[in-house]
Amino acid sequence: MDALKSSSSTWFSELSPLWPGQAFSLEIERVLEDLRSDFQHIVVAQTKTYGNMLILDGAIQVTDRDECSYQEMIAHIPLFAHPNPRQVLIVGGGDGGVLREAVRHPGVERVVLCEIDGKVCVWVLISTRSGGHPSDAAGH
Repeated sequence: MDALKSSSSTWFSELSPLWPGQAFSLEIERVLEDLRSDFQHIVVAQTKTYGNMLILDGAIQVTDRDECSYQEMIAHIPLFAHPNPRQVLIVGGGDGGVLREAVRHPGVERVVLCEIDGKVCVWVLISTRSGGHPSDAAGH
């Protein structure tokens, strides 16, 4: 995880050549996991102000605080635009947010989530159910 140390705190800064001259930084309270899967570098961290954060290959994917702005738009707009959505395919979406929003539609009978990296799904499920590290999830 690319982090900046400043006095006693640790910060994560998302830097990219796609956004030259700017960065988005969040203060990290605890790194829940930092691992490499067969497909990508996965970091799950608890931030001071944005809750849990999922980072894939150095890019922030979702945080507890702002995930709804992405999840709701990508799920509800196409589902409301369709006259009778019954089946939904989600490609990617291992964080589960789009799935959560899709099943809120009463006419949806079946949702298929296709995620290449099962480690993302496992970490999101565990951190959502236990509020922390997988070792905290006994009994879930």
